[in-house]
Amino acid sequence: MGSEADKIALLEEKRMSFTLNRALDKNVSKSEGSGETMHVVSYFEDCGHSPAWPLIPTAVINLDQAGFSFHPYQSPLWNDPCLICHDEEGATKGFLVYRYDQQRCAWFILLAYTLPNYRRLGVHTILFETLVERGKMRGDILSIDSGTHVLNKAAQAAFEAQGRKQVAVHYEYRLRDWLPGKRPVDLPPPEERKNAE
Repeated sequence: MGSEADKIALLEEKRMSFTLNRALDKNVSKSEGSGETMHVVSYFEDCGHSPAWPLIPTAVINLDQAGFSFHPYQSPLWNDPCLICHDEEGATKGFLVYRYDQQRCAWFILLAYTLPNYRRLGVHTILFETLVERGKMRGDILSIDSGTHVLNKAAQAAFEAQGRKQVAVHYEYRLRDWLPGKRPVDLPPPEERKNAE
């Protein structure tokens, strides 16, 4: 094991922070001085050791309840890297979990979520911009890929505003609903099936 200073340096390397000022409202002039908020973005090598980990179930449930489940969905694993956006006191505003795709030399965003009180304040954008900068610094990342539900127009608009391009369309033939206890979506209710026979 190294010295205490080496351990601290290693921890700092694993938790790199980028601090950027973002305007809350693009129309607020700087002279007013009241339209700025501080977003701090921290990197965690393992999201299981980050503030995002306990928030992942809530994020997935909220997406499901909004009808924006994106399947086939790869759940974040405890050892997937993530970025956390928080304030100066450490209160989490949002997170972005991603995974390296060795075959494509790309990062795939598994889950990005902004807590409701911090939406429309640039949290998702600063997370994505930080991921782009990390990819450029790394040097071997060719693209950052992501997906969303076809009805999640807000996410699609945000992606396009960030410069992302739609490069594929995903189709599925669903044999049953993803949630347990639901009837197959391609079959009529039992009473209609009896009448059809």
